Amino acid sequence: MNSKLRNTRVGQTGMTLLEIIIVMALLTGIIVAIFSFVGGQADQADIDITGNKQQKLQSQHLVWKRKNIGKKCPGNIRDLANGRKKDKDEQVTDSWGNEMKIECSAGKISIISGGPDEKFGTEDDIKTEF
Repeated sequence: MNSKLRNTRVGQTGMTLLEIIIVMALLTGIIVAIFSFVGGQADQADIDITGNKQQKLQSQHLVWKRKNIGKKCPGNIRDLANGRKKDKDEQVTDSWGNEMKIECSAGKISIISGGPDEKFGTEDDIKTEF
C-alpha cells in the first residue's frame, strides 16, 4: 500500500507548462475572434455614416437647384454643402476623412466616396445616384 502512495502527488497545486500554453492559445483565439467581429461592425458603421452624408447632400441638391435655375450639375461637391466652412468640410468628407466627389452624366448625379480603401474606382466605393 505504501507504493501506491509514493506514486501519487498529494496536494498538487497549479498547472503544468503544457496546460498554461493550451489555455493561452484558447484565450488568444477568443480575443482574435472578438476583435474581428467588433472591427467588422466598425467598418459597417463607417459605411453607413458615409451613406447618410451622401443622402443629406442629395437632399441639399434640391436647394442648390432652386438657387441655380438652369444649371444641371454643381461644379463641385462643396456647392451642395451649406453653412460655415467648417460645416461644409464635415458635410463633404467621408468617414475616412477624404472629400467625396460629384459626377454628372446622362441626367444623373452621383455622389461618390472612395470607401474604406480610400481609392476611387474600386469595388468598395460608396455611391449615391439621383
